[in-house]
Amino acid sequence: MCSYASLLCSTRSPCWMTVATAVCLATWVAPNVGAATTLLHSFAGYPTDGYYPEYETPLVNGSTIYGLTRNGGSSDYGVVFRVSTVGTEYTVLHNFAPYTMQAPNGREPFGSLALSGSTLYGMTTGGGGSGTGTLFKIDTDGSGFGLLHSFTGGGTDGANPYGSVIISGTTMYGMTYGGGDSPSFGTIFKINVDGSGYTILHDFDGGSTDGANPYGQLTLSGSTLYGMTFRGGSSSNLGTIFKIDTDGNNFSLLHSFLGGSTDGNSPQGSLALAEGTLYGMTTVGGANQGTVFKINTDGSGFGLLHSFVISASDGTNPSGDVTVVGSKLYGMTYGGGSSGIGTVFQMNTDGSGFSLLHSFTGGAADGKRPFGSLSLSGSTLFGLTERGGTSGDGLGTIFAIPVVILPGDYNSDSKVDAADYVVWRKYNNTAMTLPNDSTPGTDVSDYDVWQVHFGQIAGSGSGSSLESTTAGVPESTSTALLFIATIATAMWNRHQYTYRKNNSCSRVDRASASGTR
Repeated sequence: MCSYASLLCSTRSPCWMTVATAVCLATWVAPNVGAATTLLHSFAGYPTDGYYPEYETPLVNGSTIYGLTRNGGSSDYGVVFRVSTVGTEYTVLHNFAPYTMQAPNGREPFGSLALSGSTLYGMTTGGGGSGTGTLFKIDTDGSGFGLLHSFTGGGTDGANPYGSVIISGTTMYGMTYGGGDSPSFGTIFKINVDGSGYTILHDFDGGSTDGANPYGQLTLSGSTLYGMTFRGGSSSNLGTIFKIDTDGNNFSLLHSFLGGSTDGNSPQGSLALAEGTLYGMTTVGGANQGTVFKINTDGSGFGLLHSFVISASDGTNPSGDVTVVGSKLYGMTYGGGSSGIGTVFQMNTDGSGFSLLHSFTGGAADGKRPFGSLSLSGSTLFGLTERGGTSGDGLGTIFAIPVVILPGDYNSDSKVDAADYVVWRKYNNTAMTLPNDSTPGTDVSDYDVWQVHFGQIAGSGSGSSLESTTAGVPESTSTALLFIATIATAMWNRHQYTYRKNNSCSRVDRASASGTR
């Protein structure tokens, strides 16, 4: 292994610097750091518990997680549950059951819960008066269950929602997979939290100018809603990205998926918005195993950030959303990884730095086949898997995985090295807030953070804590550090640098070291 001392040239020896040496220097004494999952609950199934959570993003509120399962409970129609963030106090809040006039109910929820005050809101894909799905509410203590709307389908209503509602003030927005005035291509709707004011905002028509059959939920920014459809758009009928005003006006397609190696197709999740950019995933496309993409809110700048491939170090076929944390994206895939049964991954928002945080292995000790999205609370990601866990062939799990926010990693490449010093030096004494830094502006305190964490790597081992290796890190004014910065700058800009031969390090001419292009 390289050491800092061994890379400093002797005053009696020629100073030979190669790219390999520079790489070794930039990653000097870097301990591996990783993230291990913790199983919080293994679903036991009918009749006392739920099982098979699908299209599920756990709702984390303080120290409590709320969620849904598609099946299980006393009627095997699914449940609403809660559990603490450490896996204790698991409770079934509601058992979905057959619909009766005396006890209106839904069945088989696909999607997630939304919270307003002490009330949870969600949807079921079946049940209700017409058997085509419901919108319900329930208090966080399990009381107050009631249907706000029973979808009826046909030409006047949506049917069979496969997603979740979002809440803005006292208004909820959502989508249905079917129903509407076209041949069951789905709808966008709004409704007040008390169940009044139900309105269809848009009927999907399919074809080249509209989407069809949406999964997931909408994303709200100002007075504009953004979303995706599984089908529709162009002649390929491979799905769309769209926007629409909250009053139902100005619907337009931002992108029609075309498939192939340069585009995704068939999205089954939702969009995440950060600083004017939308991020999402498609289940197939790219290398035919799914993609991560970005697009601006005006429809420009579409591009693939990652194409999943069949590999032990990659995932396949994501069916959910990405979670944006600063300059990082986190997500899950239904397949891939070391066991081929799903992964948790991270990457930078510019598409670099892709790595697996976890490969699911199944069995009693782990989940498998994640069919949804992650929620971040503090420095922990929470998620669910459709299978795996202790019950039978595995009826699904709730898990937690720590996120290593690596202080000093100012270029978001999951390691703290000389390249991060270059970023700090570039923005020192400016208003720039560096990646992975919670304090505004850039000053000498950010250098101190870099110095403390120099040599660390995140997300590449099996542990869950960071180790510090600051011994031998030079001061910011030292010749050695400036030498490191020179090499890191060369690597950063991908230029070739020429160093004089037969000169000792003590006599290196910095003007020469700045290189020729």
